[in-house]
Parts: sequence; C-alpha cells; structure tokens
Amino acid sequence: VGSGGVGALMCGMPVLSACVCLSACVCVCPLGGQVNSAHCELATRLIKSKALDAKALDSLLNSLAELPPHPSAVGPGAGESASCVWSDLTLAVMAGAVAGLAMPAGLAVPKAGLGPVGEAGLSAGTMAALAERLEAAADGPLRASTKLATLAHSLATKHAKLLASPDCAPSLAALRAAAAKLESMMAKPAVTALSRIAA
Repeated sequence: VGSGGVGALMCGMPVLSACVCLSACVCVCPLGGQVNSAHCELATRLIKSKALDAKALDSLLNSLAELPPHPSAVGPGAGESASCVWSDLTLAVMAGAVAGLAMPAGLAVPKAGLGPVGEAGLSAGTMAALAERLEAAADGPLRASTKLATLAHSLATKHAKLLASPDCAPSLAALRAAAAKLESMMAKPAVTALSRIAA
C-alpha cells in the first residue's frame, strides 16, 4: 500500500493507534530490527500528507522524544525500551512533525499541560520532552549533525511564541544550552534564533 493509501487509512484511526503505528516505524522495539530509511520515509510521507491531526503529531513527537532508560535500570522491561534512537533518519521525521505543528499567526499559545490549541500548535509538555532529549543528544556524537541543529532551529523559529511563554522557560534554557554545544553549520542560526527569544 502506498503512503497515500496508508494515510487515508490512518485518517480514520484513533489518535493513539495512529501514533503507535508511526512510533513503531521509527523506533527500535525489543522484537524489531534496525530502523532504516524506508521506515522513516514512510513516516515522513504520512506526516506531509496531513493525514494526522495536531493532537496525533504532538503525541508522536512526545513519544519520539522520550529518553531511553538509564543503563542501570532494573526490573521488568529493563533494557527493552521502545524509545526512539535519534539519528539523522529519525531527526528528519521529527523535523517534519515540528513543521506540521507550526502555529499560524495570531493563534494563542497552548496552556501548560494542555494539548495543541485548535488544529495547530505544539504542547508545552512535548516541547519540554524535546528540549530535554535534544540537550542530552548534544552531549553525544549527534552534536555534529546538521539535522539536530536544524531541529533546534525549527523549534526556535516555528514555535517561538510557545518558547517565549513563562511555562516554557526551562525548555528555552535547555535548548540554548544544547545549541551552544552543537558543531554543524546550522548551530549558529539555532543559537541566534534562541537568543532572540530570550532577549
């Protein structure tokens, strides 16, 4: 089934089911193999097809931003996280979702703990999860990734109003700290955009 057909099917799915399907495409699950470009291409096409509403995109981003458990975690399921392994492939999927949630001019900022307002917008909770994961990623090999810096830049430019709200002050601080560690050519634009919000 092509991405158009899958998109049409997903339009009628409950939000949770649609998110589970897309998360499975781009996350390494205990029973699954490695995520490849075909998985991420399918997810990106579905996002661009606008088959998912804002609530589904926000939930998808939140699940992809989930931090993996600490290596010392013990108990049932330890070491079997389905959290997304961030790479240039999965970062492209997230960038598409962030762009899909860009708020039209004049739309109110979502309140803390609530989902997107109307048909657009990133929730404060998802912004916090993305900022925390991005800050962690900036301490690893992805610090030189153009896609990671592009994600930080997209959050700063497409969701500036949300980041400027008092509820997102910790997220803005985390993103600024992360951007300062990035080493790709997009690092400076990301730092500049985030500094402009903080000013």
